[in-house]
Amino acid sequence: MTKLIKCVLLIIILISAIGSCACSAESTNIRVGLYYNGTAKAEAVLESGGRIDITGGAAPYYYVKAVFENESGGMSVYNSENVLIAGFEKNEPCLFVPEAGYLSLDGKKYRGICEITATDSGLKVINILSVDEYICGVLPNEIYPSWGREALKAAAVTARSFTWAKVRGSNHHGDGFDLCTTTHCQVYRGMSTEVDSTNEAVFATEGEVVKYGGSVVSTVYSSNSGGYTEGSENVWYAAVPYYVSKPDPYTEPNTWTVNYTADEIEQKLKKIGKNIGKVRNITIDETAPSGRAIKLTIHGENGLYSLEKDNIRSFFELKSTLFTVSSSGGVVKSLIAAIIEMENSVDGGGAFKLATLNGGADSFIFNGKGYGHGVGMSQWGCKNMSDLGFGYRDIIAFYFEGTTVTAI
Repeated sequence: MTKLIKCVLLIIILISAIGSCACSAESTNIRVGLYYNGTAKAEAVLESGGRIDITGGAAPYYYVKAVFENESGGMSVYNSENVLIAGFEKNEPCLFVPEAGYLSLDGKKYRGICEITATDSGLKVINILSVDEYICGVLPNEIYPSWGREALKAAAVTARSFTWAKVRGSNHHGDGFDLCTTTHCQVYRGMSTEVDSTNEAVFATEGEVVKYGGSVVSTVYSSNSGGYTEGSENVWYAAVPYYVSKPDPYTEPNTWTVNYTADEIEQKLKKIGKNIGKVRNITIDETAPSGRAIKLTIHGENGLYSLEKDNIRSFFELKSTLFTVSSSGGVVKSLIAAIIEMENSVDGGGAFKLATLNGGADSFIFNGKGYGHGVGMSQWGCKNMSDLGFGYRDIIAFYFEGTTVTAI
């Protein structure tokens, strides 16, 4: 069959699939990368409760298996009796369109359709579905399905808004899809993890998003604000008007403790190519009004290394940046408060020299509050507001100041 005919059939199948989406009235579908690059598959088995149509005009089957061909770099598709039913060249996509509205891929169910392409890494698998079908597979993995109805509705609207904003500015477009399945975007595990309560929240708020100045906003959220939400400028880069740093009376802060030895921190630094010798001290040089660390410096016997904003949390693998650090020398609150001994002697070059810290701590204890970056909505605060009788629009208005909830 010629490539022209295959392309025509692919377009017809895709249009048919878009029209068959049952979970949402939205007309725009999104592409979610299930397997790609390092996770690309050698083979993929697809099943469904009805027939599966395949690009290329092959007869529909209830079971198909796509196999990556190492020699040619292409893909072969087999039926349940292991009979070859279609073949595709490298980078030539094949659409698998289920009559039943879902596909089971290696035992996991997904709404919508699947596109599989043979690439240099193996089989790239993309799930194509509507935004609300996607949110149905996200929500139970991002919030407790047992929480109150208004909390679930607030979570559905914020997840939908985040999705639209992320799709429009996605850094996955170079890989041929809009969103991944991890916390880098939102945790998506398909139909297999759907729960009635979260699906109902999606349906009840169908098509609703959060807007600021008429544009859909990226409504980020974290688990626990620690009792104080944070402005985006103190976590990432630029200030955003609807991300406000303020007390959050609806979130009861969780507490946590993380311990590091000086040697462990030294080894972590070496892994990123920084060698400042034995770690002597850690100082928090700047904090936000919330108390979150904005700048932190690690003092070594051979130099200093500074971290800023959310990079602090990432480097030390902490739950938040709302913490204090204690050591054998006591609580370190700021660079000014830290005890630094100086030699006022002149070295051979005629310059003043800062003395190394004598002694130094053997271990450091991080005592903190909150879970996540603290920007936007606190999920536990959302839950508590719902329990107190607030509606989902009230919850969103509190955590995203100056925004409105409206249809996309």
